[in-house]
Amino acid sequence: MDSVILTEGHSEWDILPAVFDRCPLLSPKPMVRRVQIDPHESLERIAQKVFDFVKDNLLLSGTAPLHLILTLDLDKRPDCIKEYSTNAVRLIQENCLANNPELKSLLMVDVVIKVHGLESWLIADSEAFQELSETMPDSHLIRQRVQAVADVSEIRNPKELLEKACRGKRYKKRQGANEIASHINIHRAALKSRSLRRLLRVLGVPPYQNQSRIPTKSEHSCTSFKEFNKQL
Repeated sequence: MDSVILTEGHSEWDILPAVFDRCPLLSPKPMVRRVQIDPHESLERIAQKVFDFVKDNLLLSGTAPLHLILTLDLDKRPDCIKEYSTNAVRLIQENCLANNPELKSLLMVDVVIKVHGLESWLIADSEAFQELSETMPDSHLIRQRVQAVADVSEIRNPKELLEKACRGKRYKKRQGANEIASHINIHRAALKSRSLRRLLRVLGVPPYQNQSRIPTKSEHSCTSFKEFNKQL
């Protein structure tokens, strides 16, 4: 089944393919596409936009299974992640099936919510910032903050933390995201981000198949866990 990730931001669209390319446990690699979504738009409007994008760009004909994954920021949206994502999946499926009923057995939809935006995923691999001391001279602030929490969702303003790491310089979101992403190890990042583990889980990456929890050896085959440890 082909997987397509729809993002609402340019930065995710820029960096996710390169990050996935360095994840040998992820095969085949998903396509990453962008759809223009305003954070204040209703779920009904978002679902319609997703359907229009899929219809116009992915040429749904009802002949091949498709796994559609929409990533959204929680900021400026209701703060019940489970309820919001469940309703989003339902509306997207209803829109798609209303126009293409033959897709019922072929279309799979998931929604992954980033609690504080892409920046939460970017800071999750604190070790990556050891390679960024020139552009982020105070990157140790990120390492200290991330190591002090169980999950990066506890860090309320990760963009502000990135700004501080730049020591007076302006953090340029798109440029900075690309630079950080070139050093990110997605498995190290996932250890500090439940939402990133969820993304890997819906993509079918072993060993992230147990309710987005941190992988443990007892829950997975010896082969998959050894391969996971090699990636850390």
